[in-house]
Amino acid sequence: MSSISKPAPSSSGRKCKGKGHERREEILSVAQRLFVQEGYARTTIRRIASELGLCSTVLYLYFPDKGAILEEICASTFAKLARECRELRASGQDPVANLHAATSGYIRFGLEHPQEYLLTFNQPAQAAQPAKDAEPDNDPGCCAYASFRALVEDVVAAEPTDPAVAIEVLTQCLWAGMHGLIMLQLTKPGFPWAERDELIQKHVTLLCEGLLQSASAKA
Repeated sequence: MSSISKPAPSSSGRKCKGKGHERREEILSVAQRLFVQEGYARTTIRRIASELGLCSTVLYLYFPDKGAILEEICASTFAKLARECRELRASGQDPVANLHAATSGYIRFGLEHPQEYLLTFNQPAQAAQPAKDAEPDNDPGCCAYASFRALVEDVVAAEPTDPAVAIEVLTQCLWAGMHGLIMLQLTKPGFPWAERDELIQKHVTLLCEGLLQSASAKA
């Protein structure tokens, strides 16, 4: 996940010289930065266009409104998280090792890409609602969740577990644990946190061992 590029630094007044796909990516990058720095509610299409050195009408050729820009940023983040899970499952490694790797990777992604993560999970409530006609299989957030859930299912299938174990509950508890550490570190940077790698490693171990214990077959 560390290969994901970070948003371009601020350079107010510059011209957006890209064409097609490149210009679209530049719009997303600048909008992402402004949404985080100035707030989604206060950022307008005109503000984004001004930062790019364009008139507002040009942006409307690519996105109908700022909600569509935010939606694409979130979809991209979810797609990256889902892809990591799929690649781990395809690796043929031990399911427990895959779960450890996915959990660690998720946390590191959130901490190394704070703008993407905060926008995806702290977006306005109205923007967070999926389209009424959206199918779960086509919703980026649902797909990312399903990919992670599949890793939990693999662990449960490979280990001696309680037949009554609730996969959904285990997955959501694990997700909450990962998300909690990310948000605490991003929103409380002044707290005297332990060394990051050690903290992540111990947190992942506690989460995964707790999941295995909760799912284990009753004696």
